[in-house]
Amino acid sequence: MKINRKYKLNVWAGLLAVLCVIITFYGCKEDLPEEGSLGDDTPPEADFSYEPDGSDYQLINFTNLSISAISYVWDFGDGDTTSVEHPSHKYSADGTYTVSLLAMDGKGDTDTTSMDVVIMMNTVPEAGFTYEAQAGDFKTINFTNNSKNATKYLWDFGDGNKSVEITPSHTYASEGTYTVWLFAEDADEDKDSISHVVVVTDPLGPPVAAYSYEADAGNYQLIHFTNASANADSYEWDFGDGGSSTDESPSYTFTVDGTYDVRLIAINASTKDTLTQSIEIKDRVLITPEIANPSFSKDLVDKNANRDEWRNTALETSADALFGNGTWVIQMSSSDNTGDGGWCGALPFGADPLVSRRWAYQVVTVQDNVDYTLNFFVRQDAGNTLYVDIYDGAFDDASVIDDASRIVASETFDDASGHSTGSYVAASFNFNSGDNTEIVIFITNDYAGGNNTSRFDDFELIVNQ
Repeated sequence: MKINRKYKLNVWAGLLAVLCVIITFYGCKEDLPEEGSLGDDTPPEADFSYEPDGSDYQLINFTNLSISAISYVWDFGDGDTTSVEHPSHKYSADGTYTVSLLAMDGKGDTDTTSMDVVIMMNTVPEAGFTYEAQAGDFKTINFTNNSKNATKYLWDFGDGNKSVEITPSHTYASEGTYTVWLFAEDADEDKDSISHVVVVTDPLGPPVAAYSYEADAGNYQLIHFTNASANADSYEWDFGDGGSSTDESPSYTFTVDGTYDVRLIAINASTKDTLTQSIEIKDRVLITPEIANPSFSKDLVDKNANRDEWRNTALETSADALFGNGTWVIQMSSSDNTGDGGWCGALPFGADPLVSRRWAYQVVTVQDNVDYTLNFFVRQDAGNTLYVDIYDGAFDDASVIDDASRIVASETFDDASGHSTGSYVAASFNFNSGDNTEIVIFITNDYAGGNNTSRFDDFELIVNQ
């Protein structure tokens, strides 16, 4: 076989040409420069933005918006720096800081930008108010504006009236419940609002007219009135004889004896109340009260009969139930004050107070609001004590004993008062009967702490003129 060598050479020449093209395309291609590299002719441009962190307004998150740069230097304006591309920075104090960003490309070219960053809590208006009724006029409400970060205000009082005052007062036409709104606005037109329900009503409630009265000690026609009204701030008196007064607690002289209807009108901002009482004007004759068996000597034979007027058997039964069985009635003693063969009251002592306690008890009729003096004689040894109490009326319940709310007056007779000498000593004390027309003279002693019997005799109750 004969080979055409000329054709063979032409084939190899074609293959070699294709190989050169492939080598040229893949092996001889020049690499393009990356952005910011020495081969990039675009200069860097520094730029950034920022915003406070949602959880902390002093923590600022920066976003790097620079172009044609590969490295960065941040200066936060408070002495701190960083090369982080997108940093976050925490400021320690509020203020204005100049933040700078330097951007550099691969050739070393730089660009710098700066902006002021204000670190300050975002202040939005906060509406707030309190209120209270004006003294003496409950329909006028004084409002106190407690809003923050606001420059403009609008009040809606809930009754169709409005105000742009900072701290207004408003008078309502009638009692009722009103929803009051306050709208607060700042310079940026940010707004906030708040409402309160305001109840306009008389805090005192309706007035209640009440009064008492008493005649002057030196002139029975001069009556002193004591105003005991509630929930009122003004008063009108009509004394029934053409006289009147607007004083709270007046005194008034009637010129003629008789019975007068005295009217008091108690008034407040809401309404009024009226009380009328009939008052009799007449000269009062004071009567000396009578103490039954004052010297314990009505019966010189049966000594125990002399204590009947000085005891209360119902009270003794109550004491048995309350304290346990005891001997409560006073004793009779022959050691009387005058030594004429009569008797005197006696209270022994003992270690067991429940058994040894005794007392003298007598109800006496008196006149109300009269000053009295109780006179008697006491005999007891040193260290003994006698107690005399005046109660505001009769009682059968032993729990009333020593109840201060029922005691009109009391007196103690002992070493300090000079009544524990072993001999009879005159004793007395003064009291006023108050509103009572009967009293109880109640006598007891230091039954547990004494050392001898306490004796008393010859009682007398007189009127102090």
